Formats: sequence, structure tokens, C-alpha cells
Amino acid sequence: HKFAMGIGVYHAGTMGVEFDDDGVKCGRGTDFGWKIDIMKIWKNPPAHQWFYLKLAVNNPYPDPKALQWAEIHLPTIKPVSITCSFFDSRGKLLSRDVPVNPPPNGHYVALDEVFMRTWDSGNDYHVDWFYAGPASGIPGPVGLRT
Repeated sequence: HKFAMGIGVYHAGTMGVEFDDDGVKCGRGTDFGWKIDIMKIWKNPPAHQWFYLKLAVNNPYPDPKALQWAEIHLPTIKPVSITCSFFDSRGKLLSRDVPVNPPPNGHYVALDEVFMRTWDSGNDYHVDWFYAGPASGIPGPVGLRT
């Protein structure tokens, strides 16, 4: 019924992918509150099928030296960009979303948790693996490497 995975700040989920009985959604915190983009809607939710959900957070500071606390001025911290993707069990891309309007307001230096959660009743999800790390280490079919 309700499943989400995400990356965020402790006690304040910043961005995530929801896999619900009404569809797949990409959500993020913004300066205007929590915003959701619909990636896929279904009338009959899939059952007994495997899917891949991918949430990529892109660090706007490719140079680690730019992240040193002494060099960061709060008004100039750049927000991250995110990409939510949804694949079938063979790694075929079913939907992708790169939210830009309004953009996410999360900042890379504040990210400190990766989470999975379910809510409501009747949930029966089986998570095969959960990976949080560099893109070069993503497990799964080759079709999933984007």
C-alpha cells in the first residue's frame, strides 16, 4: 500500500521515492513545502512483481575542498539536484523524474540519513537490497546503470 525510500536530514526527510498502491511518486522538500511529482499512476497496483527504485542525489560541490566548513557561507550553499527513477525487474526504465519546479531545497552537507518506511495497513513489501553509495557500486542488472 505505502512504501518509500529516501535520503534526508535526521527527522526531516528531504527527498524520496514512494511506491504506493496508486502509483510511483518523486517527492522533495522545497522552499514552498513538500512537493510530489507523479511518475506513474496505475488503476490496479502490481502484486508479486519486482521493481527497482533509484534515487540519485547529485552533489553540487564536486571539489571536496569547497565543502570545508570554513569556506561555506550559508546564503551561498547550493541545493542538490535529484533524479528519481523506476525500473522493471529486467532493468528497463519505466519512468524518470528530475524535479526542477520548485527545486529541492536540500543541501548536500546536511544529508545524514538514508531511510525506508511503510505506513498504513496491509503492506507486504520485500526489499531485496538497499544500496547507498557511489554510482559505481550499484548492484543489479546492467540496464539499471544509468
